[in-house]
Amino acid sequence: MTLGDRIDSNGARPVRIHQAGAAPGSAPRRSPPSATGGPFISSCGARGRERKATGRKNSRAKDNPTINIMHWNAEGVSDKKEELEHFLYENSINICCIQETHLQEGKPFKIRGYQVFRSDRQGRKKGGVMTLVRNSINASETNRYMEEAEYIEVKITTNDSKMNIVNYYCPNDKMLSLDTIQVPDSGFLIAGDFNSQSQSWGYKTLDRRGEDIESWQDDNHLILVNDPTDPSTFYSRRWHSTTTPDLALCTDDIHKNISRKVDEQLGGSDHRPVLLTISRDSASEHPQHPRWNYKKAKWGLFNIRTNELTRAIETEGRKHQQRDKGVQC
Repeated sequence: MTLGDRIDSNGARPVRIHQAGAAPGSAPRRSPPSATGGPFISSCGARGRERKATGRKNSRAKDNPTINIMHWNAEGVSDKKEELEHFLYENSINICCIQETHLQEGKPFKIRGYQVFRSDRQGRKKGGVMTLVRNSINASETNRYMEEAEYIEVKITTNDSKMNIVNYYCPNDKMLSLDTIQVPDSGFLIAGDFNSQSQSWGYKTLDRRGEDIESWQDDNHLILVNDPTDPSTFYSRRWHSTTTPDLALCTDDIHKNISRKVDEQLGGSDHRPVLLTISRDSASEHPQHPRWNYKKAKWGLFNIRTNELTRAIETEGRKHQQRDKGVQC
């Protein structure tokens, strides 16, 4: 896949050119492949065991130059486990960020071959986030938040890099709470369902939540992975319309090597899964185009200075008198 950047129509924010995904539609139900490896190891167990649920050798993960990350609003994950398990193995997913798990405390949920980092929404039937990480990857939970928005932050450590991944979900009736997230200068990715609107990710309008996200993005020097021309990720059965509430933002070092694809509908959820591929091959890096935050410009001063500097400019072919003011223009 060819990686590249482009500037959106307003010139304010860089976005990612992607490989287009499939049109909305339900994928056929398929049974998961049979697992032949050892037992599931929870997030509390040992890291980097030399066996995996698929029976493949761990040397494959070491030789693979990419990290495959999936983020998806499942709208309830319990009845979609078989489809999810098959999708994970079929697409060689290393890390999976799931929103709206609808799981309750005390109800187990495991995917063979993956560590589970999970936070259930207390006092609410819906909500909940869960991050699945391959057993062969060293991972640890570093932060979680459930007061308004809900998210889990997991630190991923490989042989040559470290990365903090935030699995994020915020319902329409909750505060974004983005100021509670500590954003480092590098090695940071946040992905999930933000329930917000902006032209930067394909909407026709900019709402208050979208404006807050863009301001937070600018303050923390993050880059939007979405492109406004990407396929939509959500289909509203009620309004028969498509939108994109599912976003991913990252630091510049990750953005240089990341690509995005919206896949086909999975498990009956109205949200389509999004695949993010991070290349660990330095040869794939490309220069980042400069970007500007036009919202922070002093437009009042700009207008004054423009009038001062252009007042004495003579325009040929249009010499006439403004009789009311008696000024030549």
